[in-house]
Amino acid sequence: MTKSSDKQKKIKGPIRTEAVVPFTVFAVVVGVYFSVFFDTHLRWGLEKGLTFANGAEVNVGHLKTSFFGASFEMGDIQITNSENPKINTVQLGSIKFKALWDGLLRGKVVIDEASINDIMILTPRKKAGFIVPKPSPEKEKNGPGIAEKTAGKIAEKYEGNILGDVASSLDGKGQKDQFQVVADDLKSNKKAKQLETELRVKEDEWNKKFATLPKPKEIEDLANHLKSIKFKGSGPEVIAQVQDAQKTIKEIDAKINQYKSTGAEFQNDFNKYSSEIKGLEKLVQEDISDLKTRMKIPKLDAKSIAMMLFGTEINKKLKMVEEYKAKYERYFPRKKGEEQKEPQIVAHERAKGRTYQFGRPRSYPLFWLKRAGISSRASNEGFLGDVQGTLRDVSSDPKNLGAPIKLEVKGNFPKQQVLGVAANITVDLSGNEPVEIFTTSVGSFPVENKTFSDTPEVKFGLQKAIASSEINGKIVGTQLDMDMKNKFQKIDYLVASNNSFINDVLKSVAADTQVIILDAKADGNLFTPNIGINSNLGDAISAGFRKQMDLKLKEAEEKAKKLVDDAVGKEKEKLTAQFDALKAKYLGPIEKQREELEKQKKVGETKIEESKKSGQKELEKKGQEVLDDLKKKFKF
Repeated sequence: MTKSSDKQKKIKGPIRTEAVVPFTVFAVVVGVYFSVFFDTHLRWGLEKGLTFANGAEVNVGHLKTSFFGASFEMGDIQITNSENPKINTVQLGSIKFKALWDGLLRGKVVIDEASINDIMILTPRKKAGFIVPKPSPEKEKNGPGIAEKTAGKIAEKYEGNILGDVASSLDGKGQKDQFQVVADDLKSNKKAKQLETELRVKEDEWNKKFATLPKPKEIEDLANHLKSIKFKGSGPEVIAQVQDAQKTIKEIDAKINQYKSTGAEFQNDFNKYSSEIKGLEKLVQEDISDLKTRMKIPKLDAKSIAMMLFGTEINKKLKMVEEYKAKYERYFPRKKGEEQKEPQIVAHERAKGRTYQFGRPRSYPLFWLKRAGISSRASNEGFLGDVQGTLRDVSSDPKNLGAPIKLEVKGNFPKQQVLGVAANITVDLSGNEPVEIFTTSVGSFPVENKTFSDTPEVKFGLQKAIASSEINGKIVGTQLDMDMKNKFQKIDYLVASNNSFINDVLKSVAADTQVIILDAKADGNLFTPNIGINSNLGDAISAGFRKQMDLKLKEAEEKAKKLVDDAVGKEKEKLTAQFDALKAKYLGPIEKQREELEKQKKVGETKIEESKKSGQKELEKKGQEVLDDLKKKFKF
């Protein structure tokens, strides 16, 4: 027997080392990672993701997870204000939740109850937060948003500072150079010179066309030829004479048609230029209007003043609505609209198969936060506020869940003197179109250094005030309907002007307007809304300046009209004279020659007709003579 046959195989026990050892190493590595590194990496990932979503830096002070407890806790969350990176818009003490194992075993994160505690607003940061740059390629792709379009609309329509313009107008400053406008800069004058040049070019073209028309000598020859036809002689001679006359008439007809077609072309050209010359009056009015604008004489109706004073404020609120809508739509994509649907291919009857539907209505979505309680209690020190509220049904699949996201919050922030905060927001993404309904209000909050006008001539604004605000709105798809109501009380005005009249008017307005009411409405398409603003401050300023500014407007209009009339009047007279001369040069002779041809044609046709009648009588006479001879011959 050999050694190999003598050696017995070792019997394996219940523990397989070759499997247990690798699994143990893997489990230890995973355990160490989740115990030591996972929370740090998750916190880093959340900070990056939330920063990108917020558009400004978000810091998470600490984060702790428990695998066996299926729990999650993070605290000291600071959300940087994107407009002022030195402060936090909101700072949260902690967020806690525990996931259901029922959901985790299905690969879903379902949170039955969460808590958001210790809420603070407008807290200072130790250092300025990072602001995420806006991606310009996406902006170019999707176009400017509502805020940018609204800002552009306000800036374009109400560019400048209205009170500064009033000061310049009343002082006469800035108007000295307004009338130093050369005539060539006026649209009406440019158009008149353009038409004058065009008429000179057109005159050469008309001369060539006019030269192709039959000359008066040709018409005279045709007339003389018709006169020379006597329609006398025997039958064959008369027939030849008639044929000659008919041929001449055909020649006259051809020339008449030539005059008609050429005359029609000339008439069309003259009608066109006549219309353009009359259109100069419209350009004159536009020039007058432009000059009045250049003189910066503001139109002091109450609505225009309200738009100029508060347009930026309303724009900020519209921008806020757009930003939050864009943020949630980025992470909760909605169903494509009808215009975005791809065309469906209708299957042939034989090609139909069984339809399989995956997922069940009301089943767990991939992520579902059923309810989050919001709670905070103010303290004597610090920025904590008294806040109570709930957040419900935030999910990754709201359409399948069939429940809207609802946020209800009420609170006060005594440290910042922000009281009576309330928000009720519903975002329904379960239908074909998203529907957002929101009501937000702040009962009282301080306003400092709010400037309406800041120019060397006029400084006007609110040094201090206590304000309240209420916003109610609804967005269905891309249709917006939003109302805003604001009130400013306990106002300490800032009034300063080097113009005594303006200073007195604004001080009077400030004394009479102890409460400012600001109402605004935005409706229509979300990206091009119609904006209306009304304010009693606009009414008061309008009334204070109206009489003086009406006089300035009238004076400016008279000056502008005189300037345009002086610059354009002579040019217009010159153009009109040139046009009338050309019209008389061509249309008169064309019409005269055509009428002469028509006259000769009629003469020829009359002669032919008389010849026919004369021939008929001659035939009748000869026939009667023959008949009489026959009667005599046969003695009838």
